[in-house]
Amino acid sequence: MLHLHKPRIEEENGFIYFISDYSGFDEGELWLRTDAQTAEHFDESVSDAFILPALLMAMENGTDLRIDNDISDLLYFNTNTHIQEILSIHSETFSKIQILPSGTKENKKHPSGVATGLSCGVDSFGAIYTHLISSPPSSTKLTHLTQYNHAQQRDYGGRWIQNVERFKNVASQLELPLITIGTNFSARIMAPHTMRHTYLNCSAAIAMDGLISKYYYASTFNYSDINVTNTSDIAHADPIVLPLLSTDNIRFFSTGSEIPRTKKTEHITSMPLTREFLEVCPKHPADQLNCSCCYKCLRTMLTLDLLGHLDHYMGVFDVPRFRAKRQNYSRAVLKQEDNPYMTEIKSMTGAMDKLRSWSGKT
Repeated sequence: MLHLHKPRIEEENGFIYFISDYSGFDEGELWLRTDAQTAEHFDESVSDAFILPALLMAMENGTDLRIDNDISDLLYFNTNTHIQEILSIHSETFSKIQILPSGTKENKKHPSGVATGLSCGVDSFGAIYTHLISSPPSSTKLTHLTQYNHAQQRDYGGRWIQNVERFKNVASQLELPLITIGTNFSARIMAPHTMRHTYLNCSAAIAMDGLISKYYYASTFNYSDINVTNTSDIAHADPIVLPLLSTDNIRFFSTGSEIPRTKKTEHITSMPLTREFLEVCPKHPADQLNCSCCYKCLRTMLTLDLLGHLDHYMGVFDVPRFRAKRQNYSRAVLKQEDNPYMTEIKSMTGAMDKLRSWSGKT
């Protein structure tokens, strides 16, 4: 059995830690850390902020989860039923278990904030465009941005701590406050990032459910690619899963599945700050935002080039390097038949003519 103990709050090296010890098949602690102002919303009376990483740990080990604290009744019901069913379909490494809290309760706090995550990628800036720049209804308009990192260590913040200043700069230009939370959740879970990110990010957001009432989670996939099946990327189920992670205070919504990535890219070109801060590269090179040669960089640069905006992004991409490779890359794109991202790109207005021209074919 995995035994999750009642949480506590500690101060260390200028950070406030929200900690829940665990014992059973393993011993250790799960924690979130942030600044003093943000930490005012940590709630020791419930273990909602820890149940999702603990659930992943317990299901990976096929053991029941006992919690020495109350959890929100809505989150308890959904994690004990729907979420476990979905996770067990996603991967055979997740086994269904029993969740055994001390009790459940309604825990209404009446927050009013509206937030989304800030990663500076296309999906992230696309969510900001939809819920801030495009004059959305007031009830869906952003009041906060968030930045989470789940691979933190007690004595070392890593590159993320340095990068927070860049995220704060973006938030400042958008005139929104930025909530930053680091956790150690990733080190306790065996599943790769693509099989856990939704749950861990929502856990950090739940810790702020006294402040945030609506959280818009930027989608990766279009609705035509949404499903619950055996997968290597749980984002395929985000529009289904996210509402099931809601509590009495915070509701989660997927945003962006209603339009293709190419349309998101077109939208964010109207945001001048993206020319300085757009970051799509999974390699995270130390000396630049984007490597300009991986599949994500090439895909994004090609889309921007087809839109006629690539030259505006010389501050974040090596555009001459891309143009030197554009002929071969265009030929490869034309040959790809089963890649949904390439299909989207080829369906852009005038794209096929440009790709044929760039590839040397007429």
